[in-house]
Amino acid sequence: MRSVIFITACICLLHPLFGQNAEKHYQQSLLKIKEKGYTEALTLIDKAIAENPDSAKYFYTRAIICSALGMWQQFYKDVDHAIYLKKDYAEAYLLRAGILKDAGQFYDAIKDANMAIMLAPNDSIRYWSYCARGNAKWSMNKPQEAYEDYLECLKIDSLDPAAYWGIGNCLDDMGKPAEAIQFLLKAFALDTTTLGPLISVSYQLGVMGDHSAAITYATRVIDKDPGVKSKSYAYNNRGYSKMKLGDYKGAREDINKSIQLNPYNPYAYRNRALVYIELKKHKKACKDLDKALELGFTVRYGNEVIELQNKYCR
Repeated sequence: MRSVIFITACICLLHPLFGQNAEKHYQQSLLKIKEKGYTEALTLIDKAIAENPDSAKYFYTRAIICSALGMWQQFYKDVDHAIYLKKDYAEAYLLRAGILKDAGQFYDAIKDANMAIMLAPNDSIRYWSYCARGNAKWSMNKPQEAYEDYLECLKIDSLDPAAYWGIGNCLDDMGKPAEAIQFLLKAFALDTTTLGPLISVSYQLGVMGDHSAAITYATRVIDKDPGVKSKSYAYNNRGYSKMKLGDYKGAREDINKSIQLNPYNPYAYRNRALVYIELKKHKKACKDLDKALELGFTVRYGNEVIELQNKYCR
């Protein structure tokens, strides 16, 4: 969800200008981008670049289109060239920071976000630059540093739900679930169309031991959110709380649904392993613990899976 919001923001930072023939192609390309007609947008911006190969904004625009089409080699070439043509192009650094973060190149993403913050000509770009840097730091498991960046976002826009959501996730990682819930519910109150914060709320309530409330929030997401990944996390959270309430059959059913929807979430395998441990099915538990490790549980969440293996699988 954040990646979609971020790319949308980069599109909104484009400023259409009418003028000569190249500018007309550029303007038409922007309209196609907003309509999600990316192939047509690419044809139009190619024409604009052919007529004026010295315009940084044309290459920036084509980079956005290439990111939507998954043309990554051309994306990086175009961003590099946009910056070559306009050394202080904050928007180009910001765009690349978001893509690098999604590609797992967090240090490079932070470097680009730093440049965007330094060069930002207005609060809008500065805001999204702090968000981009906070997202990269949070992905690196540096919640305190990410928290500080999201606070900078709130200084610029105190009513932005994404910043409250980010702070809530950071407070989660900092071991402050009650505070996290306050920020997450604020995020949802500001944008009730986005149910993602409620997934985190259900998780936090589970951590705090309020499993009935956790199930209520997770069920709300399952019933209302059409997103496959969102449902997978909600099922996983609900399954964990059902396990804690002794409903092992319901827990296993929910976690199985979570894994079917998203087989790459190590936390789901950890949770199913906990269910199997409660059922004394240690062989199945150990298989799930192995899978959780394979998917990188330790890097993101710590050594719990290894400790469980040492206790039940040796």
